[in-house]
Amino acid sequence: MRTTKFLSVLLVAVTMLTSMTACHTSKKVTNRRYMSTLKRDLKRHIKDADVSKAGDTVRVVYPELVMFDFDKDQVKAQALPSMERFANTLRDYCLVHVIVNGYTDNTGTDEVNLSLSKRRAENAKNTLETDGVGNTRIVTHGLGSANPIMSNKTPEGRQANRRVEFVIYEGK
Repeated sequence: MRTTKFLSVLLVAVTMLTSMTACHTSKKVTNRRYMSTLKRDLKRHIKDADVSKAGDTVRVVYPELVMFDFDKDQVKAQALPSMERFANTLRDYCLVHVIVNGYTDNTGTDEVNLSLSKRRAENAKNTLETDGVGNTRIVTHGLGSANPIMSNKTPEGRQANRRVEFVIYEGK
């Protein structure tokens, strides 16, 4: 009985130590430096994304990568390799959390676009979870056709607006 309890405690300790060594922590590093290092790593690993830093957050947007077809909420197969590289980097930074904001173009009603944008954000979250990012670290929001990054007057602009954006911040 004592041996079993000892082994259980030892297993927990080893698991904790293993997970701590695999994670970039910020105990001796400022938040700004931690997030700057994350930004640098994201830029290095996901070249098809725009990665920018604003204050204590890092924003990731795929302006050129077609993530969603018209009126669809499934992440396209061509986006999955980049999303996997994104998730791999996020796994190394276990202190960060992610807000996934889903968007649509302005085709359709506000009600339809809001629902679609929520599903897009959820599916992007599910993709990150499948690639190993813990679901407690990710929240989603659907914002419909708000905040277009290009004009909705052209097919290319509408395609760019059918997107998700990731806002990454350090959890406390």
